[in-house]
Amino acid sequence: MFEVFKEKVELADKAGNKNTYEIAPLSGEYLEDLYSVMDAFQGTGDKDKDILKVLSSDVVAKLHKIVFATLIQSYPNEDKVKLNQFVSQNLITFVEPIVKVNMPSAE
Repeated sequence: MFEVFKEKVELADKAGNKNTYEIAPLSGEYLEDLYSVMDAFQGTGDKDKDILKVLSSDVVAKLHKIVFATLIQSYPNEDKVKLNQFVSQNLITFVEPIVKVNMPSAE
């Protein structure tokens, strides 16, 4: 009846093995934060080597909250402490897939 699609994210571990994660869309309560983060990314340019250096701590905190919520939604049975650490290590990697899964028309 309702089609809810997921977005795939591929990450390599330290050994170079690729792992694929499927992320589900956020619930509506996080969309305000998502739009706020997207606004902050405007004008940063794709060539910034360390995007976290040009974002405020508030935006980075919102970004972490969004990515963490996405992974909890996608993997509800996983250990939340481990997910939180995983998000911290891979924060920027999830930005584009999260935008795609939540706003497919924004691509």
